[in-house]
Amino acid sequence: MKKKNHKTGLRTVALFEATKGTFGLAGSLGLLHFEHENIREVTMHALRHLGLNPGAEYSQVLLHAASGITDKNILMLAIGAMTYSVLRFIEAYGLWRQRTWAEWLAIISSAIYLPYEFYEIARHNSWIKIAITTGNILLVIYLLYVYVTNTRQKRNLTPET
Repeated sequence: MKKKNHKTGLRTVALFEATKGTFGLAGSLGLLHFEHENIREVTMHALRHLGLNPGAEYSQVLLHAASGITDKNILMLAIGAMTYSVLRFIEAYGLWRQRTWAEWLAIISSAIYLPYEFYEIARHNSWIKIAITTGNILLVIYLLYVYVTNTRQKRNLTPET
């Protein structure tokens, strides 16, 4: 029986996951940059820099929300982003090395978003939401296919006792 190799596909997914991990790391470090800053003042400066009226209703809503952000909130968000990043890097490593545990991790970490994505499509349908959800569904199906194929191959290669 010819062994089916999914190395290229898994490495493609690994690179995608590593890219998400890199963005998570950048986001975490970016958040830490704003620790001990007056977020309301930073938001006011950003609004002015973008040429938006800080007195407008939508700006006031944003400024009110920024007033409630504390250093603890920023630190917790940064820790969450760092945790996400580490998980993505671990997953990428495992997929690159074609590890079964990484296939499972990738299946679970991709499928976990599907209920939320379905909810978002039902709430406000858009082509970008449909495209992202479709891509995620296809990714989960592909990873399940890889896992099942690899499991069958291992079973067929194991000598019977």
